[in-house]
Amino acid sequence: MVCSFAVKLRFFGSALLVVMVVALPTSMWANQHTTSTSTVSSLLSRFGLNKLRTHRPFKRFLSSKGLTWRGLTSARKWLTADSFLKQLLEPCENAQTLRQLQSDALQRSLRTHLPIALEGSGWQMLRTISKENVARLLKGRTYRSSRAMRQAERLVNKLRLKPIHNTSTTMERSQSPLLSTHWLEQTGLGSGANSRAFNKDFLASEDNVHFFATFATPKSSVKTVVSEYGEFAATMKRRFTRNRGWVSAFVMYPGDLHRIARHLAPKEHREILENFKATAAKRQYEEYVKYGRLDWQHVTAQLDPWTSVREQLHKLDFTVPDFEKLVKRHLLFELSQLRLSNPTAFRRALRELETGHVDSWVHKSSLLKRFVFDPLGMPEHYELKVPVAVPSSAHLPLSSTK
Repeated sequence: MVCSFAVKLRFFGSALLVVMVVALPTSMWANQHTTSTSTVSSLLSRFGLNKLRTHRPFKRFLSSKGLTWRGLTSARKWLTADSFLKQLLEPCENAQTLRQLQSDALQRSLRTHLPIALEGSGWQMLRTISKENVARLLKGRTYRSSRAMRQAERLVNKLRLKPIHNTSTTMERSQSPLLSTHWLEQTGLGSGANSRAFNKDFLASEDNVHFFATFATPKSSVKTVVSEYGEFAATMKRRFTRNRGWVSAFVMYPGDLHRIARHLAPKEHREILENFKATAAKRQYEEYVKYGRLDWQHVTAQLDPWTSVREQLHKLDFTVPDFEKLVKRHLLFELSQLRLSNPTAFRRALRELETGHVDSWVHKSSLLKRFVFDPLGMPEHYELKVPVAVPSSAHLPLSSTK
């Protein structure tokens, strides 16, 4: 799910050129590219103009201007393509328009996570669901502040959710938005991993820009998540993250959804595994047990239990402020219990907090896994999604994972 795209606009001579920044799983797609200034022209030739000329919206754009592709000089083709993309992506940079588009896209995504319909806009639905989830998960787990917990409180309060979007292309400061797979398709430049049937049709997740939802302190040395999606990364400004992001359990492949079923729907988890064992070849079953690889055809063969699991996903949907509150409050609750039962382990946990190395995406058997997610019966990995697009003013580059 962290495989969305950015459309980068670069000046080349007198024309603003378009570069598709591809972030695809290496296991699914060959020929990943690392973009540099010297490769801009070849990427444009391969992914840009040749695809645009057969793209229906672009053809309608040409017609509205009284132009034909063959009638344009090479320079005018670049300029015309630039004009088309500027017009197409303008809603992604207009704050008011984008917020409404995001609300509508969020509503579509949330409705696939729910067995019943909720009233209200996408943002209203999310706030309602998130508030109920926090209350349910923290019920009976009240933290009471004390002088002995002051250091722990100070360290926990420094934790912040840090969204990380990996890509195989350098993410220097861009003048264009990060686009969801759905909006990338509108440009005519290509598609993404979230256009696959499982993501697009079953999860309705293709109209989001996906980030790893990591936790770090302001001074944490952790810069990004080492993943199959690329060695470079982008993040977002704090205010935009809190206002326009939403957090949910990480689901990219069918195997991810099945693992989440352990927590949300144990009966369906067993049924899916039994169905797969009965229908798959022995090697396929063994590979799934070992690596979690499960193809889409195995989902469609027995769809009912998968649908039941999908309709429980709302139980792990949160606003960004609520998710941070959930993590911090329960972490303090568990640490307060640990201080009384095992002072040595308590001091060791505080040292982990001081380093800022607490996140499940970055560290195995992490502090958050041990003291938040496992005790609450939650999966350990989460993603932050932004519906539609992240405007150019809101995303920032991070360093290479190497």
